[in-house]
Amino acid sequence: RGEQLLAELRRLQAAYGHQKFNLIGHSHGGHTIRYVAGVAPELVASVTSVGSPHAGSPVADDIAAALDGTGSTAVASKLFDAFAGLISVLAGETKPQSSEAAMRSLTTRGSADFSQRFAAGKPTTACGEGAGLVQGVRYYSIGGTGVVTNLLDPSDGLLAVGSLSFKGAANDGLVGRCSSRWGVVLRDNYPWNHLDEVNQAFGLRGIFTPDPVAFYRSHANRLKTAGL
Repeated sequence: RGEQLLAELRRLQAAYGHQKFNLIGHSHGGHTIRYVAGVAPELVASVTSVGSPHAGSPVADDIAAALDGTGSTAVASKLFDAFAGLISVLAGETKPQSSEAAMRSLTTRGSADFSQRFAAGKPTTACGEGAGLVQGVRYYSIGGTGVVTNLLDPSDGLLAVGSLSFKGAANDGLVGRCSSRWGVVLRDNYPWNHLDEVNQAFGLRGIFTPDPVAFYRSHANRLKTAGL
């Protein structure tokens, strides 16, 4: 994923002359943009992760344990790879898929290994903040702590199931509050669930909750004001 993004940035640089990019990554995308910033910091002005499980997710831990315990990992991987491959084709791409690798990289162990190799912006304590500027790259993060936010949203039911893995700890249905923290923490308790953070599904979210689109606009202004 990181190498694919890096290639796209270099293509955009060659085509349009852009020198640096502000990268925003949701969920697993947080790992992806951190990778690019780690291997090519000269291309990156800022990294902003949204609901990313930097310390891993107990949901991924539980799924991995269940699949391994029942010996169904290979079968499940083939099914998910086929589905992801279909989405890729519909999007006009033919990218390789590895759902098992993705799952294991999101576990507590997998994320710890990744963060050991790409530590820029890592919080100094389990639920703290990290350096806001590393190798010329600014690091920001946000997270949510809502789960079932709109009864009309069918995805909320799945997130409610995912939240059971957290055993009462604050989470957005897939990612824990502390796990979402990286670099300068803009806020880690938006009343959004994991999909509300990117205005899905269909823009359904809790009544009177902040508009996710407004957040992205304000953050773009923040980056502009900072000269990024």
